Amino acid sequence: MSAATTRTARRPRRGLSRLAAVAAGLVVAMAVSLTPAQAETGAMVVPTSGRVTGVVGAYCTSGRAHGGIDIAAPTGTPVRAADSGVVSIAGRRADSASYGIFIRIHHGTRYRTIYAHLSKLAVKPGQTVKEGQVIGYVGNTGRSYGAHLHFEVRLDNVRQSGINTSFRCRTNVTAGNRIQWGFPYLAR
Repeated sequence: MSAATTRTARRPRRGLSRLAAVAAGLVVAMAVSLTPAQAETGAMVVPTSGRVTGVVGAYCTSGRAHGGIDIAAPTGTPVRAADSGVVSIAGRRADSASYGIFIRIHHGTRYRTIYAHLSKLAVKPGQTVKEGQVIGYVGNTGRSYGAHLHFEVRLDNVRQSGINTSFRCRTNVTAGNRIQWGFPYLAR
C-alpha cells in the first residue's frame, strides 16, 4: 500500500473521530443544561406560612391516609421553593388532576418536591429556582377542601415521611424557617 493510499484510508477515521468529539461535546452541554445552576443544599426551608392540618400518613383531624404535608393558609399566600433546583412541572396534568395547579421541582439528585392546590404560578417548566424563591401562591384547586398548600418530598418517587419531624399537627409554621429534616440520601 502506498503512502497516498494510507492517508486516504485514514481520512474517514479522522472524520469519524471529529464527529464523535462533536457528539460528546453536545452530550456534555445537554447534561450541563439539565443541572441546576445552584445545586441543592440537602437542607430545606418551610415553603409557606400557615397551620399544619396534615402530615405524611394522616390528616390531623381524621387520621385518614394522606400523602404529604398540608399547610392551611389564605388564598394568595406566597409559596417558596424548599430548596434550589429545576422546575420540571408547573401547571395542571390529567394524570395528577387531584393536585390541581401544581409545581414539581427536581433537585439535581433523586429528590423531588411537589407543591399542590396552587391558585397561581410564578415559574415555568425548565426554570432554575433558588431556595426561598417565590414559585406560586396558595389556592384551592384540584381535590381540595379549603385553601392550603399540599407539600411532598419524594426520593425515587416515594413520599418521605421523615419530613413529619418538622411539621407537627395543629402547629403554625413560618415560610423560610429551616426544616430540621433534610435530604438524607443525596446521590454521591
